[in-house]
Amino acid sequence: MVTGCRRRTPLRSTSRRIGAVGPRGRRTPCRRKYQDLGKLTRAAGAGTVSANWQVHDPKQGTVASTDWYLRENPAYFHGPDVRTLQTRDKLKVIPYTVDDATVMQRVIDLGVDGIITDDPGLLVSVAMRNGLR
Repeated sequence: MVTGCRRRTPLRSTSRRIGAVGPRGRRTPCRRKYQDLGKLTRAAGAGTVSANWQVHDPKQGTVASTDWYLRENPAYFHGPDVRTLQTRDKLKVIPYTVDDATVMQRVIDLGVDGIITDDPGLLVSVAMRNGLR
């Protein structure tokens, strides 16, 4: 069983959450200690940030949807922005799960390094429209 940071609540065994026992049995930093996603990721020894796309978009509006991945709310942005994560923290930014062409275009415009999707054909077509391969 994997336990959370400074508490005994169990985490899902398939999860590699921050504050849990990381690779090779080392403890990873407690997420409560960090208010900055980039610094937290670096402290955990990771080189990639992967989160819901909303975490990376500071200019999102408010959109209600039954599909969580299409919802928008400025409160979802946790910062820093994509460019700061890439330059200051030297991290790759790869949002998930982006299955909508409009959202794919948004995150490409934000400058992400990759996109996790359940619709690779759609991603290829949006990427090709942007001159990406």
